Amino acid sequence: MTAPSVMTSPRVMGWREEAQRFFLGPAKKIQEKFEFQSLATFENLKEALSAQFHGKCAYCERAVGFGEFDIEFFRPRSHAVGLTGKVDDQHYWWLAYEWSNLMACCRNCGSYKGTRFPVEGSRSRYSEDVSSERPLLLDPCVDYPEQHLSYDQFGKAFGLTQRGNITIDVLNLNSEFLLREREQAYQDVYTQLAMTAVQNPGQIETFFRTQAQPYHAYSGIRRAALRSITQQSQFSPFASLPELLPGPVEQVQSAVPTTGAEPPTKKVKAKRKAREKKMDDFNVASNSVQAKTAYYSKTRYVERVEIKNFKIIDDLDLRISPSTSDSAPWMVLLGENGVGKSTFLQALSLTLLSPEDREALNLDARRFVRHGQRSGFVRVHLSGDSMPVEMTFSKGSSQFEGPPAKVLMLAYGATRLLARKGAPSVTPSPNSGAGKAAHLFNPFEPLINPNEWLSSLPRSRFNDLATDLKELLLYPPEAKMRIRNRTMEPYIQIENDGDRVRFEELSDGYQSALALVADVMSILIHRWPSLEVAEGILLIDELGAHLHPQWRLRIVGMLRKHLPRLQVFASTHDPLCLWGLHQGEVALLRHDEEEGFVMNSDLPDPSEMSVEQILISPLFGLGSTIAPNVADRLDKYYKSLTSQELSPEDQAKAARAKAELDSASLLGQTPRERLFYELIDKELAQMEVPPPSADAMDTASMVQDLWAQVQAES
Repeated sequence: MTAPSVMTSPRVMGWREEAQRFFLGPAKKIQEKFEFQSLATFENLKEALSAQFHGKCAYCERAVGFGEFDIEFFRPRSHAVGLTGKVDDQHYWWLAYEWSNLMACCRNCGSYKGTRFPVEGSRSRYSEDVSSERPLLLDPCVDYPEQHLSYDQFGKAFGLTQRGNITIDVLNLNSEFLLREREQAYQDVYTQLAMTAVQNPGQIETFFRTQAQPYHAYSGIRRAALRSITQQSQFSPFASLPELLPGPVEQVQSAVPTTGAEPPTKKVKAKRKAREKKMDDFNVASNSVQAKTAYYSKTRYVERVEIKNFKIIDDLDLRISPSTSDSAPWMVLLGENGVGKSTFLQALSLTLLSPEDREALNLDARRFVRHGQRSGFVRVHLSGDSMPVEMTFSKGSSQFEGPPAKVLMLAYGATRLLARKGAPSVTPSPNSGAGKAAHLFNPFEPLINPNEWLSSLPRSRFNDLATDLKELLLYPPEAKMRIRNRTMEPYIQIENDGDRVRFEELSDGYQSALALVADVMSILIHRWPSLEVAEGILLIDELGAHLHPQWRLRIVGMLRKHLPRLQVFASTHDPLCLWGLHQGEVALLRHDEEEGFVMNSDLPDPSEMSVEQILISPLFGLGSTIAPNVADRLDKYYKSLTSQELSPEDQAKAARAKAELDSASLLGQTPRERLFYELIDKELAQMEVPPPSADAMDTASMVQDLWAQVQAES
């Protein structure tokens, strides 16, 4: 398809020139980050991409609506990640606005892929032809997927080549959702063929041609089903139909051999099973090539958590909703005190820690078994892995039992103490384990000292991190962060518009937030060269603790922007901390006498709600945001409006309540307003509590009638 005209418009051409000046300019960029402009604002571009890929995701072939797919870059705009974790920061900025590099992509595939783009050999450079590069990911617009992928009748994808297997791993093409969808598509082909054979036997060839068309969702497995059917003698004449021959996703070409169209052989299945076992059997703390390849080759998000007999939690099963944005999924836990939010975070952290890090916590596993039980377990299902990570514990042993760590895991409690000056450094070593959780279990565990840690970094690494830290501290891009007095007692200073501020001169809230972020960074950078691509699981108890309301409003968005690949689980009692979350990223934990512990994630989307709406919604369940003392006065006032006879004492209480409400201007300021409110209050008092099923039109009609009465009486 020809590139839409918008790709050569003055606006887009100007963006290309901006990128060239930044990346090719003579001046060295220090503490600056290039912000690519979004192409998503061009509706005609999205329409062209949707047409190019037949309304489907270019990678997994699921049907996606016009507003449900993202513009994806086959070769990432920056920070291309290889199979062993090597990150090339500047690859491939020059393709950011090239039509041939754009894909229509569902958010699941985009979230799993991130900026992974492994290649065999070296990467192409700026001004070089990318066709000379040997990518290990299949290009839907160039490659013939059926030469690299095969499917069985249960919807599972199998790699026929190295590129096929790597593509399955990177895009998580064997997710539970895709397996169900593809199996259904496979079965639909057989069902519809049977109906056609009975009802319209003369239309069988048309059926084959139609079912093989690329506009169908999951057309790859549909063609696999059709190829399987043609192995039966009565349907073998249809095997040579051009539509059944493999081709790129956006078109079917007939001049290509049919290699790979048949179902997977036993040998292919055995190789895939062996690969999955090898990819699951590794330790993230290991520096071996095999461990690095297994770790860096695919994204591992927590998709499901099962907890049995862990402290106060008897039985809990939580499924995590897939991300609806291009960043990693979040899950924020709400609920009253004592319902198990912190317990959930502890169970998750212990399961994902390496055995060495878990043992270093010096915890007695017997104390974590639920009262009256003998044993328990926690299972964590990670995306792309064939088996869950399982930790077991019992009354018979002080040790937790579990496999090596598969992900980086960082956990922090609600009390975030700053490191005292002169205290021993808590800077992690490059050979530390796969995570950190001491702070979640010990409230006296200090956070890292940002001054000491940042001052110890090489200048180039310091400048990279300073770019993110400045924005997290709400400083503008032109501000500079510098290390002063490096040789004696170094300290970090922020210079902005003539002002110079040391870290230790910031407020305690700022220092606490800075120390938390620095602590997270100090672990991540030992495994990931850049924060933009760093992956792991971050747990935070009481997300908004020690933060000013302005920070609480921004904390989710800030962490998502600067640590976009980090999956976060957090607890909070603060409605301000819900802004920046999406549908399905909030769960309400409660304890029911009959059902036990229940986690409900079918809650309203907080992204478009005000703070008051969040508080009175099922997210927090408050009946009102009125202060309790005011609510008490209103209650007394309402009773005085409905009671026929009041004792002198009750009359005095009602009069005082009305006077207090009136002095607070809650009963109106003008005679007209007071009369209107009195009529409304009488109606509410009669209703006691507005019925939840009351029709909105009836309520509106009542208000209109009352207003007419006010106008008539005034």
